[in-house]
Amino acid sequence: MRFLVLVLLLAASVRAEEPKQENPLRVELVSSVTEFVPGEPFQVALHLRHKENHHSYWKAPGIVGIPTSVTWELPDGFTMGPLRWPVPERVDMAGHNAHGYRDDVLLVATLTSPPDFAKAKLKIKGRAGWMCCFKTCHPGSKDLTLSIKRGGEAVAAPEETAVLFEEAAALLPRPAEGWDVSARSKGDELVLELSSSTDGEALPAELYFFCEQTLVDSDQPQALQPRQGKLLLRLGRAQFGPKDSARISGLLFRPDGWGIHEGKVGCYLPIDVPLEGSSK
Repeated sequence: MRFLVLVLLLAASVRAEEPKQENPLRVELVSSVTEFVPGEPFQVALHLRHKENHHSYWKAPGIVGIPTSVTWELPDGFTMGPLRWPVPERVDMAGHNAHGYRDDVLLVATLTSPPDFAKAKLKIKGRAGWMCCFKTCHPGSKDLTLSIKRGGEAVAAPEETAVLFEEAAALLPRPAEGWDVSARSKGDELVLELSSSTDGEALPAELYFFCEQTLVDSDQPQALQPRQGKLLLRLGRAQFGPKDSARISGLLFRPDGWGIHEGKVGCYLPIDVPLEGSSK
């Protein structure tokens, strides 16, 4: 992983000496409201729009890639929550499997304002950073600004913007029941064991695990093995990942869906379980 990061950084430094070109990822700030009421929270998001065939990266991109980030600059008394990440997909970076987004996407956070804010307008500032790749990778950064009026009642954003927030909310991972998952560490391998808590439920024929930590080598095959009414998913441990994690978390992707939620998000089962065999 360190070698690949160095390659990316070297590529970025070489590209910086070339004539400046338009970055294949367009990033802007959007808000769920055009007027806000002090003391009432509302949503702010990074709107990522990809050039055709390009992708950016999820919060846990795997052994390659850099996740999109933002450093906020807010007035006193305002607090911004963490970014909420829609479910990812597998992307390819120079032949290496990674986790990210090809489609346009919103990374949403909740902004809480103090009830005594008295200015006519709120100015939100943030510096975003990202990596966008296709055949080559393009690091980028941008200073973003968004102004929102203070009002006596909240005014929702125009319909085209509201739809973006609705679509983003529909793609957030959702808790699900009906499946039991355990995990263990064994040398250079991590094993997820999956079974249904519902009688007669068919086991999936295909699975892929998006790990939220740097525990799993995203470039190694994930082997699915049936065993006595259960499934074992064998994962290669990342070379430079932590060796003493007490838990493992992420999303189990099943292409034909888990039968719990509708739509694309219904293909993802969130897990967060103890990692047996850990030194902690």
